[in-house]
Amino acid sequence: MLLCTRVSLPTGFIWLRNPVVDSIGRKQKWISAYFGSHYAAVMCGRCAGQSVAAAPCLRQHTDMTGQYDNGYLPLGPSLDEDESSHLQRVAAELGAANHGLVQQLARRLEDGDEAVRRQAAADLGKLGDRESIAVLRLLLVSDDVARWELAVYGLRHSREREGWLCLEGVALESVPALAHPDPRVHRRAAMRMLAMGRTKTMDRLFRAIDGHSRSIPQDAARRFVELAVASLPGQHATVMSLRLGLKDGTGRTPGEVASATGMNEDLVRMLEAEAWQTIQSPRSHTEIAALAGNR
Repeated sequence: MLLCTRVSLPTGFIWLRNPVVDSIGRKQKWISAYFGSHYAAVMCGRCAGQSVAAAPCLRQHTDMTGQYDNGYLPLGPSLDEDESSHLQRVAAELGAANHGLVQQLARRLEDGDEAVRRQAAADLGKLGDRESIAVLRLLLVSDDVARWELAVYGLRHSREREGWLCLEGVALESVPALAHPDPRVHRRAAMRMLAMGRTKTMDRLFRAIDGHSRSIPQDAARRFVELAVASLPGQHATVMSLRLGLKDGTGRTPGEVASATGMNEDLVRMLEAEAWQTIQSPRSHTEIAALAGNR
């Protein structure tokens, strides 16, 4: 539980009793409104429970210069800090508060029970600080495909922007690999992106297949889209291949796809909608490979 009280002292203080439990995300958001001359004062065990103004450790360690002693986390900049250094320091110190919990959850990622591993990944994602997201990112960029699903599961549980930025960053970093001449390299990059589910980079790859993108090579886009379509069931793959023009470079309307395949146009639209839902949803490497095969 997070108890916060703002008091009227010369420099202004925020009292956080039991500040770091499982609510670090809420704490960071609450504190962010009090940057400036305010501090977060974590009471020592001797003083916890007393009124803020009467707490001996608060009076003892108050320092108008911005320095602090045991039990204090200054949120305001010290006299020799510029704004950038101040924000970087606060972010690092708030993140470090969860270090022990992050290390504990990281060890659970190696547990033999899959349910324990998934819960640990979800908890890391919910923490959402720099260290916890870094642990999940290492799983996602590893060569162990079994860890990709675990990383994505955790990152998509993140309530913080950092989790989604991590997914987007890894997707963007995969684009050069998609253009690599070695099939093993570009196939692995495409499989990782499909395992992650929808990102802005994925959307850009589908739009770049016509070769009009300035930032994404057409061959990279085509390799990704071809594998994405190959990872779909039969009828879905047929419809998407025609819609996207993978066979001859000319995309077709639902009506034209219906004429070419002998399907009802409503069925074509339904299959297309289901195909997009499958492509944009996170999937396991095993599920993708089972359908894509060696195509």
